[in-house]
Amino acid sequence: MTYRDKVYPLGKGTAFMIDCREYHRYRNIADDIWEFAWVHFHGRMAEDYVQPFMKYGGPVTDTEAAQGADQIRAIMQAMKQVDERSGLLGSLQLIGLVNGLLLQAMRGKLQEERVSAYIAQAKMSLERRLRESFRLDDWAREFSLSKYHLSREFKRYTGYSPYEYLLNVRLRAAKDLLRTTDLTVEEIARQAGFSNATQFIHMFKQKESMTPLQFRKAWRGL
Repeated sequence: MTYRDKVYPLGKGTAFMIDCREYHRYRNIADDIWEFAWVHFHGRMAEDYVQPFMKYGGPVTDTEAAQGADQIRAIMQAMKQVDERSGLLGSLQLIGLVNGLLLQAMRGKLQEERVSAYIAQAKMSLERRLRESFRLDDWAREFSLSKYHLSREFKRYTGYSPYEYLLNVRLRAAKDLLRTTDLTVEEIARQAGFSNATQFIHMFKQKESMTPLQFRKAWRGL
């Protein structure tokens, strides 16, 4: 779906809520047949639903299986009743639908914020371990999570595995020492958390395509 200059993927069990007065387009990009249910509503309170929905990560959210489609079909069925109850029943079903979608989006946003918060703490924890030996089990135990779950979420949010992130932290510290001190490579390796100078030189050259001393000379213009 294209909406507000962004493209959103839609799959089975997803729902979206948009201001249909704005340009939008949704289509299938494959050859297979797909099915969707929709309802168009308007009125003074319509924007009061759409705007918070966008705030909490909309316009797309997941629904439980076909629940959203079933609710839309229930609205359609209610509106087929040609009597004084049809409008009330349809409105009741509609309010249930949009409230459910809004709550779902809010839960997703809050969950995202919680995950972001502990990932930030996990990053700080790794940075504090600069000069310590690192064990994934000990690190995960600090957050009362399994090491597999924490590692997966950490990479999802940072783009790095815990080991890669810690290596980058150590290399940044080493480069700072190479630029600002006359310490030996052995001492810099120790202060930056590497087990020995050989490991430090190997990892540094792998990342920077030069040795630590070549980096120091290049930085100082020698």
